[in-house]
Amino acid sequence: MTTASSQDPIGALNQVLSEVIDVVQDVKQAHQKVPYTHALRAVLDELLADLQSWARLLVGQDEVLGVSPLSSMPSVAGRTFVTLWPGPATDEEVRDLVGQHLDELEHHVALALAEQDDDGSRAALAAVQRGVVDHQKSLRELTAHQAPLTRGANTHSTTNDIEETEPAMARVLYTAEATVTGGRANGHGRTSDGLLDVQLRSPKEMGGEGDGTNPEQLFAVGYAACFEGALGVIGRRERVEVGDVSIDSRVSLLPTEERGFTIAVTLDVTLPQVAEPEQAVRIVAAAHQVCPYSNATRGNIDVVLTANGHVVG
Repeated sequence: MTTASSQDPIGALNQVLSEVIDVVQDVKQAHQKVPYTHALRAVLDELLADLQSWARLLVGQDEVLGVSPLSSMPSVAGRTFVTLWPGPATDEEVRDLVGQHLDELEHHVALALAEQDDDGSRAALAAVQRGVVDHQKSLRELTAHQAPLTRGANTHSTTNDIEETEPAMARVLYTAEATVTGGRANGHGRTSDGLLDVQLRSPKEMGGEGDGTNPEQLFAVGYAACFEGALGVIGRRERVEVGDVSIDSRVSLLPTEERGFTIAVTLDVTLPQVAEPEQAVRIVAAAHQVCPYSNATRGNIDVVLTANGHVVG
């Protein structure tokens, strides 16, 4: 990447944007090498969400300045991306290389900051710099015992090819068990410990009696509860007090073109102790990468998130 001249603050700003886009592609590759159960995977998820947020922030600053970023950098389609790990890679190898690229990004952000005479550009770059430093720290804090070999690093295996290509499975943290009889229209559900015991009925909106709960309501409660737990995880990682979180969840049942059914989810998250809109959005976006419900449904259903009234992109 060509270094912008000391007389070109906009070029320096867009050099950082260009490198952020490069690191996005690097982290996407890294994401494929690390099982979702590993600690490194959660760190990469948060980093990817922040990189995309930084790219939007810098593009927005270009718009404020009335310039096009493509005037000083190639488009994504015009880039040639290098395959970083042609074969299997350990978590340590992934972490080290991503860390090197973050170090390079921090260096270029610092250089670009020194060139700026526009307050908005300085603020945008300073936000990126703070975020990069936070993620460098997160990577350093990961130790070898938190990051076992990634999938594909199969050693001393005598199983067949199908078994060798299956994703590595981590220790099961918890398994819930329940029994349902009668279905959603006129059924009964009970967990194995008896703490949840519900009558299942179709809602009145679908012609049912409505005197019981239904799968959509249970999903709405479960997703919101799980997401609030993920917010707590992000708050502890980032040392941010998220406060008494409130989540209004809506789960809609929809028909599909294939004459089947699907659902769509909206989670309106309120973080009463997080005053800055950008920080609230970033925390919710990071939680979306951690929450098991989000990971289980990603790419399968539409999920809309808001943070303190602001849409999470």
